[in-house]
Amino acid sequence: MKKINQVTTRISWFIQINLNIFFIWIICQLHLLAHSSEPISNSFSKNTGPIAPKISSATIRELVQKVGDDEGWADAYNQLVKLGLSAQKELLERIHDPQPGRARLYQDLITKAVLDDIHKKKKNYQKDKNWRHFSSISTWNLYLSIVGDNEESKALWLEMIEAEPELFIWFDLDESLFFEKLSAKIKKSEFDPYSQVLPRYSRADLKRGNLSAFYFFASLKQFQHKLEKGNIHISSLLYHTYSDNSLNDLTNNRAQRKLFIQWLKQKSVIVNDNTNQDYYLYNIINQHKIKEAHSFLMKSLKSSNSSNPWSKLYILQFISNQLLPKDIPLLVSIMKQNNRSGKIGIWNGFGSTEYEFRDIILVNILQILKKKPETFGFTKLETVNNFWGTHGYYFSDDNQRKFAFKQWNQYFAKEMKKKNPFTNAKVNRVYLKPVQGK
Repeated sequence: MKKINQVTTRISWFIQINLNIFFIWIICQLHLLAHSSEPISNSFSKNTGPIAPKISSATIRELVQKVGDDEGWADAYNQLVKLGLSAQKELLERIHDPQPGRARLYQDLITKAVLDDIHKKKKNYQKDKNWRHFSSISTWNLYLSIVGDNEESKALWLEMIEAEPELFIWFDLDESLFFEKLSAKIKKSEFDPYSQVLPRYSRADLKRGNLSAFYFFASLKQFQHKLEKGNIHISSLLYHTYSDNSLNDLTNNRAQRKLFIQWLKQKSVIVNDNTNQDYYLYNIINQHKIKEAHSFLMKSLKSSNSSNPWSKLYILQFISNQLLPKDIPLLVSIMKQNNRSGKIGIWNGFGSTEYEFRDIILVNILQILKKKPETFGFTKLETVNNFWGTHGYYFSDDNQRKFAFKQWNQYFAKEMKKKNPFTNAKVNRVYLKPVQGK
């Protein structure tokens, strides 16, 4: 009986140990199941579907090669569209393919993939209003550094990237292709005032986002200089936007105004007789009272071809109300250089009035000094305020003109005896020399 009890005890002990081991094993399996990233069997993943195998770079390259073949290219193209950004590296190797047709297909595939990614970023932003979704786009921080981080700036960013997604895509991927596309888009919308060629897309197709994107990318020094070298000018497309505040909202939209000013800082002045190209640019500056453009305007006035001083009237017409006392030395210098420029008839609204170029410069100097032009021999037109920068003043004959410049030289001589003539700051006395009358 004693032996039977011992055997029973041993069997119970053995069973207990095995049950403990079994329970420990069950607990371990449950733990693994809870922390596993993949299901143990299909019975746990009826709704997940089969796991897609990772496509190798070699397979992607094979598909890219097939896109360039005459047969089977459509199927390969569709497969690459589905792969999206994962095929970008291999596609970038082929975007400069010697066959233009194939190169366009590769570029198109990349554009589609990145565009899909941008749409995802926008959808994510619309859900949580978090701008971090755009931080991976390299131009984002560059843009904010120009316009500042505020809601108005961010709203304009969305307009720009919606209007010109290709430019933002290729800016990051390939500089030469980016510049090619930027040039083509500006050329597409510009207007030639001499041949009267209409732009290749209508005013209705051009939105504030398009124009703001052009200002933004052209404000980057390396691209603005390349555009000018290729004779591609944003100024040429302003003819059908200068009076449309929905496109050039430079008074109310501070972000677009800052982009415009930044572009203007990089823009070279047009140093030739043909200043018509910037005619609408000067008009925009005047219309929106962009004081930050003052140095650009004075540089333009100084650089205009002195062999044809009348070309400067395009500038004077729009900036005469923005001239400052510090501008007098430059104006005196221009007047001195062009005191024998001949005469020209300027239409004043009801007839033609005869001017010498120096007449208009003198009127503007007197306006800056708050001197009445009548005291210097000028006659005031009753119906014209400031046509072509004349402020409505003219000389009725050469005797008036001779008297005016005599009066000016006497006044000028008195001013030059002062320590700081005309202004409270030091001026360039090389420019300030008497102007001889007839």
